[in-house]
Amino acid sequence: MNKLQLILLYVLIALGLGYTDSLYQNNDEKLLVPTSSKLETNEDVMVFYFSVGKDRQAAIEDSLKPFNLEYDIVSPYTLSGKKGISDVRSFFNTYDRLDIKLLNKENEAYLVKFKDVSKRDFPKILDHMRSYFKKISVPIAMAGLPYLNKEIGETTKDIKTKILPTLILLTFFLLLYLTKSLAVTAMLFVYPLLNIPLALVLMKLIYGESNLLSTMSPLVSFVIIFCLIIHLFYSSLTFKDYQQLKSHKMKPILFMLFTTFLGILSLYISTVPAVKSFSLISVIGLILSSVFTLLSYRLTHEKIVKADIRPLLFNLRPPRLGKGHVVILLLIPFVSFYFLKNDLRLQVEALHFFPEKSPIYQETKYVENEFVGTPILGVKISRFDLFENYSQAQDMALIEEQVAKIFSDDSIAISNIQSIKNANYIYTQQKVLPDNKFAALTLFARVPLKQDSEDGYQFQILSHSLDTDIYLEKVREVEELLIARGLSYQLYGNYYSLMSSQAEIIETLLESFLLSLLFISFFVGLYLKNIKDFFSFLIINIAPPLCTLSFFVIFDLSLNLATIMTFSISFGLIVDSTLHVIYGDILKLTVEEKSRSIFIPICVSSLVLMLGFMTFTIHNFLPIWQFGLSLSMTILFGYLYDFFVLPSMERG
Repeated sequence: MNKLQLILLYVLIALGLGYTDSLYQNNDEKLLVPTSSKLETNEDVMVFYFSVGKDRQAAIEDSLKPFNLEYDIVSPYTLSGKKGISDVRSFFNTYDRLDIKLLNKENEAYLVKFKDVSKRDFPKILDHMRSYFKKISVPIAMAGLPYLNKEIGETTKDIKTKILPTLILLTFFLLLYLTKSLAVTAMLFVYPLLNIPLALVLMKLIYGESNLLSTMSPLVSFVIIFCLIIHLFYSSLTFKDYQQLKSHKMKPILFMLFTTFLGILSLYISTVPAVKSFSLISVIGLILSSVFTLLSYRLTHEKIVKADIRPLLFNLRPPRLGKGHVVILLLIPFVSFYFLKNDLRLQVEALHFFPEKSPIYQETKYVENEFVGTPILGVKISRFDLFENYSQAQDMALIEEQVAKIFSDDSIAISNIQSIKNANYIYTQQKVLPDNKFAALTLFARVPLKQDSEDGYQFQILSHSLDTDIYLEKVREVEELLIARGLSYQLYGNYYSLMSSQAEIIETLLESFLLSLLFISFFVGLYLKNIKDFFSFLIINIAPPLCTLSFFVIFDLSLNLATIMTFSISFGLIVDSTLHVIYGDILKLTVEEKSRSIFIPICVSSLVLMLGFMTFTIHNFLPIWQFGLSLSMTILFGYLYDFFVLPSMERG
């Protein structure tokens, strides 16, 4: 590769980054659940709160004028029917048992329900509102799903502005340290660097946007191709003749890439759109860049040989372990996982992905504690009409209250029954259902917010956001209660769909891991043509993911959409080193050749993978940093087993 070709490649990289600089970050909740899940489309509700002082509804409406939106606003003023804050406070002091007040000593809240607003528009809307109220010197705070999605979008931007530069600088200087040559570093570094704009361009051409998971694709591809370059570089130092390099290293390198492709491609069977996009972008990008690297590396190889560089080299030979030690080290992962597997924690509640000190976490928790809870569960009851079956209304009211109590003592049910009880409380000071159906109908006509009853009677539970495992246990209790009452029911709502769909997500991602294990093992079996080598390969590569899962329990890490993906990805990566070690044994390479062309590249590439994915941990968004940590841990365990255990098994 001459200087002009190298310069052109770096120019292409710059152009690709410029072309995709404005790539839209879409973190709609629909991308994070299976396509079979039914999310409600009319739940774009935001809560804004301000210091107590004056009615801010006119200011909210003014801040939204540029967007020409349809929305409804509920405030302490509309709930009470009063105008002055003293009259509003007096009203709620008199009727202190009302379910929703939207008022406390310091702040007043405004619930805004948006109608048919594009998900892409919400970041602009919310930013404009903050800017508007800042100009008029009125502090504003907020909570709601659109705000949550916006903040997740900001975290994905941080991948590009924080993690990516850190990763590039770290790997560049590591490569410079290994090669001791700036010219060679520039030639080698262009290969992995090309992956970043390539993946971003693919995202823009195929999807027109990126999401939380697909944004990590360029980084994963970068690290994988960087490891490929490390293997090729050390092979060039060992085998000066390119044909000799091809005969000794091309087979394991091709298998290395093939198993990596299979591991990532297996994720495509997932029904979660974000996972599918990550898989597709990563695989296409890796195939294109791998083909380019392998076809053009001959020119780079010749430059490396002619340069006669003196890189950092050292003797690296695995120790010989006795059979007893090998058996113990192989048993530990399986035994520890067997005893710890029931303590693995699942977390899919997006709010809990943010640090507790973050503004979105604090503002959302404040709204939940002081004003109105998150709609965490909807219940539809079939074959029950409130006014046709009014004699059973008292029983239904009791069921609503019992369901709310399951989640917490301060959870509330929102329903037509509860609205009638609140209206009756204002008129009679008794928070009960009227005995007379026609009195109930009269009160119901005055209720400002009614639940749709076209598909049967329904109610919603407002409560605090919960950890996933706790929430799913509460839902099971709700179902037991409804079944015991002999009711025909359906559970619904965005929160419920997001939480309950995780069982399906885990199942499909587990299937993808088993699929990658099956296919990779099958092809490796054909490649090795040796039962002993095949079982060595299988055991050595199942042990590292089991070690990582055990550490998840020990260090209280959680399984989430990102971390579950890592096991399919890492399996494709850790088998690479195993194949190189086994193939080196098949070729009967000398100790020196094994050290320089196998063990040093494996050590360096594993180090690169670990350090590369560890850069994800500088981010404070839980799925991102745990994604990186999970991959790093699995690769570390993979290297330890390949270097310390596998050679002893091969000798045995």
